[in-house]
Amino acid sequence: MNNVDVSLMKTFTVAEHHHIQFRVDTTNALNHPQFVQSTTGSTVLQTPFFGQTNHTTGPRRLQFVIKYNF
Repeated sequence: MNNVDVSLMKTFTVAEHHHIQFRVDTTNALNHPQFVQSTTGSTVLQTPFFGQTNHTTGPRRLQFVIKYNF
């Protein structure tokens, strides 16, 4: 498995005890596909899809966050 998660943040001071934080979070930053073998059914060896990868894990996702601390 090759998975890289990244988070970048910057905090701005508005007043003495008031801050605004801007943050960007990403999962699977390099967007590498990670192939997953299907395990549906109780006897995996008897399925016609044994040994084949038929789906991958999730794609790259970005999340933008603005937080106000007081």
